[in-house]
Amino acid sequence: MILPVLVAILTCSQSSPERVTSARAQAEALFAQENITLVDGMVASDKGVDDLYDSRLGLLRSKRRPTRQEIAVYGTHRMAWTALLASSHDYALVLEDDFRVIDAKTVVDCLNNLADLMGGNRNLVKLFDFPRHDPVGAAIATTVKAIRLVKWARPRAGMVAYFISRQGAERYLTRGKVFRAVDEDIKYYWELGLDVWSVPGNAVVDGSAELGGSLVEQSRLGSKRRSISRSLHGLMLNISRDVMNWRAFERYRARHGYETTYMQSGDPEG
Repeated sequence: MILPVLVAILTCSQSSPERVTSARAQAEALFAQENITLVDGMVASDKGVDDLYDSRLGLLRSKRRPTRQEIAVYGTHRMAWTALLASSHDYALVLEDDFRVIDAKTVVDCLNNLADLMGGNRNLVKLFDFPRHDPVGAAIATTVKAIRLVKWARPRAGMVAYFISRQGAERYLTRGKVFRAVDEDIKYYWELGLDVWSVPGNAVVDGSAELGGSLVEQSRLGSKRRSISRSLHGLMLNISRDVMNWRAFERYRARHGYETTYMQSGDPEG
């Protein structure tokens, strides 16, 4: 029996009808319709983008200023977390509307065993990770109900598809304002005490290329230029983040008695 779960599809008024049609069709093929909700989220021109963004922390704690579209995307994820807390569900499956399921069996297996999958106070279990530059990454690996789970020492970006617990939503929402893109913020999981895992193999992928392109990538085109001082600032933030990630990873590993393993981490991330 599939555990009741809120399936939140994130979209916005700028998404094409093809994206929404594709998302609905895939979701309805796998999940009970009464569990599916369409989150009509924020767009870059919304005043809420200004209210949500902390420009001071964005300058101090982000490698680059996130675009208005990236802040809007973060705000839309927050709407899904809020919807979870307002519901009777223990967990949500959050899907950006450009998702594409390539391994339906794994997704259904995760749903059928969700309480075990999210056990041990796991807050997020990701079904999609962008690959990284380094060919091999340090990780903790375990198996839950025949489902392989990996906890990366350096979590990967990618919030196309993930399970989140009520506690995970609550912890994210303790931050009143945001100052990074949501994809970047997942790499700083320790700031909010989040326990983040992934199901390796990407059962769900980013299908934006087949659906008219990524709205976020389009918005980033004008924000790539950075000064030397800003580049150095970004380098220092990366070093600091890597140190903190490793400390948090080692504390978790030692506390729970896991061994560190080294796994293939894929092709370079953009």
